[in-house]
This record gives sequence, structure tokens and C-alpha cells, in this order.
Amino acid sequence: MVDVNQKWDLHTAMVFGKKLEEYDIFWLEEPLHPDDIKGHVKLARELNPPIALGEHVYTKYAFWDYMEQGAVEIVQVDATRVGGVTEFLTVAALADSHNLSISPHAGDLMQVHQHLVCAVPNVLFLEYIPWGLDLFVAPVVVKDGYLQAPQGPGASTDIKEDMIRRYRV
Repeated sequence: MVDVNQKWDLHTAMVFGKKLEEYDIFWLEEPLHPDDIKGHVKLARELNPPIALGEHVYTKYAFWDYMEQGAVEIVQVDATRVGGVTEFLTVAALADSHNLSISPHAGDLMQVHQHLVCAVPNVLFLEYIPWGLDLFVAPVVVKDGYLQAPQGPGASTDIKEDMIRRYRV
């Protein structure tokens, strides 16, 4: 997986995207600015690595445009950026209706996404970022590369009291 984080223009993305094909990368993430749907369409059509994006796409309507135009192949919707759980589920369902997988961007709050990936059928991966897990009463648990689904009630977002005191500003 190669994450460009929106840094390339279309020409650069085409040149380096073609060079990356020889390395059989799993996906090319956010190669262009998220407003450049037309450029992403061209990349998705002409490059072998699937185009993954979504952490900087903030509405179901924008995701719909990407999907309808064939500009995304792996949808990285983020519940904390797209407007919450309901919008996340809507985008996941839209992706499923387009036969696309989702791999939620979870950089801001992986805790919420661990529940959501258990609720939709088209999840490929959950982004796992281990720093910050010590903040939570019931942190995300990964064993042998697999998410261990939470068993307790709630969203697993309860923060330890000692951590609240420690980091209070």
C-alpha cells in the first residue's frame, strides 16, 4: 500500500503510478486532491493498483460521485469525518451497491470503527494504529492480525480516568 496523501498532480500520479505497478502494490492511496474526481477516474482506468481514498471525503454525496464515476476502488470512509455512524453506514452501503470494499480510515478514532466493521459485509481491512490504545478502558484488540470484536456494550470510547487527568490541559 502506498499513501501519497494528496501530494501528486495527475501527471506525477500517472508517471509514478505506472512505475509502482512493477512492485504489485495493493493500492495507491489518495494520489490526488480529493476534489479532483476526474483525475481519479483517469487513474482508476489506466493504472493497475486500485485507487483507495476517502479520509478527506466528507459527505455521502461526494462518495456517491466518486463511486458513480468509477473514481475509487477501495472506499476509506471515516465515521468521525463523514458525519457519524449513520453516514458511515450509508457510505458503506453505497460502496456495497457498487461492489466496492471499504477499509475505513481510522486515524482519528479506531475505537468506533472496530464496531462498524463488524456491522457491514464489505470490509476489507480496518486501519490499525496502535498508539493511543492505552487511553481507553476497552481498547481495540488485534490478535494474529485479526480484530477481536468487542464483546461489551457501548462504543468502546470510554477513556481511563487517570488518562483524563494526565492529559488535561
